[in-house]
Amino acid sequence: ANVVHCGVDVEAIEKYKAEHDVIQVKKELGIPLDHKVISIVGIVSEIKGQVHFAKAAVNLLNSSTDKKLTFLIVGSKNDAYANNIQNIIDSAGFSQNIKLILVATDVFKYFNISDICVNSSFTESFCIANLEAMAFKKPLMITNVCGNPEQNIHNETGILYPLDNMEAEIEKNL
Repeated sequence: ANVVHCGVDVEAIEKYKAEHDVIQVKKELGIPLDHKVISIVGIVSEIKGQVHFAKAAVNLLNSSTDKKLTFLIVGSKNDAYANNIQNIIDSAGFSQNIKLILVATDVFKYFNISDICVNSSFTESFCIANLEAMAFKKPLMITNVCGNPEQNIHNETGILYPLDNMEAEIEKNL
């Protein structure tokens, strides 16, 4: 017998994509139409490593002449970890380019407007967000931990990167 670890409703995703215009959603979220969108979707918590994604985003924006990048961190709660991430964003002066978004029930819109999806987890059994990103046909950049390598073929369907020096790995591969 085969076991399906987790599944996504691909038909629902295809229907969503057909019914929702990327340009309209970007306008609704205040994202410039010419920006590349790099997102990370999932509950914001230390084990998920979003602080490293935020620091990499700050470093990329600081070092690049091209500021046409928007980074979305979707799944924030009002807690100390999220506040720390917001402080990193605010103190760097990039609140227009890096957006911390509260827990959302309509995550499809974030996948739909993304150009690249990132997973920065320190541990991950079998991540549904990775599957959803793939169903939206988005390239993945995910940590090489636990179940992630089962979901992503390195340099074919995306990039697997090691936990060591995560921020540099994200910067190097974006």
